[in-house]
Amino acid sequence: MGFCPSSRSQNLPDPYKKYLSGPAFCFYNDSVFEEKDWEGITMVRKSNKHDDPLKVGKFGIGFKSVFHITDIVVVISGTSILFIDPLYEEIDPRKVCCQVSISDFVQQDVCGPQALESLNSLFGINEDTIRGGNFAGTVFWFPLRNSPSNLSENVYTPKKVSDLLASFKKEIGTEMLFLTSIEEIGLFNMVNSRWETDTVVSLDNNCAKGIRKERERYKTEIKAIEDHMEGDERWITSNHCNPVWMKCSVTYNVETDGETSRQEWLVINYFHAGTMSAEISKLIRNRRSKYRPYIGIAARLDQPIACGQLFCFLPLPFQDESSTGLPVHVNGFFSLDSNIIYI
Repeated sequence: MGFCPSSRSQNLPDPYKKYLSGPAFCFYNDSVFEEKDWEGITMVRKSNKHDDPLKVGKFGIGFKSVFHITDIVVVISGTSILFIDPLYEEIDPRKVCCQVSISDFVQQDVCGPQALESLNSLFGINEDTIRGGNFAGTVFWFPLRNSPSNLSENVYTPKKVSDLLASFKKEIGTEMLFLTSIEEIGLFNMVNSRWETDTVVSLDNNCAKGIRKERERYKTEIKAIEDHMEGDERWITSNHCNPVWMKCSVTYNVETDGETSRQEWLVINYFHAGTMSAEISKLIRNRRSKYRPYIGIAARLDQPIACGQLFCFLPLPFQDESSTGLPVHVNGFFSLDSNIIYI
């Protein structure tokens, strides 16, 4: 992820300038959107992650929180580009989410070859992207809200973004502890039209292969339980259903300010099945919330941590309410309030 203080959007037709302008917050992922991802991101009031409890954001408000900082979302992935403009609801509700192919977008009668010029060199977007109509990854582009709107009165300045990134940088070493797909998170700055690395935390190559194998086994076994529950919601409480464990010794490399350090962790994840209380069983069988009996513990091996933190897959903001009081971090499928801060 990174912050782009400006963009080269001056050559774009007026209708598109606001979508691809800067300053903007941007995110990159090296995977390409699947059809279910496009469907999920364009659903205004409902999240399809209810059907996949391992997906961060299942509370239905995760992605929509970006509208605290922006009025517009642009997503470029594979062969498509998506524009989300909630304020267009008042003009034409059908155009709040507008998805077009990159090939069509760069046609002369739409936006022309300069269509993606403002994002050129952004995480690999280049002339080949325009010629081939395809981008091998996913970029999210969030132009900062520079004046109050009907969506929010919150104005987000570059200073606020800088403070946010500085805060995230302090915790970046623990962000991936309980995630089961991500292997690297990086912060980047735009300097003289080039992206420069600020901070990167990544799974160490020496343990990556084993961790990937364990993660896939863990997710596969949990998915098998979920599949059984489609036909029999009480399957998870039966004697035939066994708990799922994942125990990993994990090493992360943290590169920041030109220096590299290592963090060594013992991470244990547990998905309970079999005998459980009637109350927990009822929560699990609630088809709307789909709470699941996850628990996880992460202990730092190379040096102790003063006080552990509570996670709901991602760390909760560190304050008294989110402190474990123990020398370990604890992850759980907690029920959070609407701002995803308090349990």
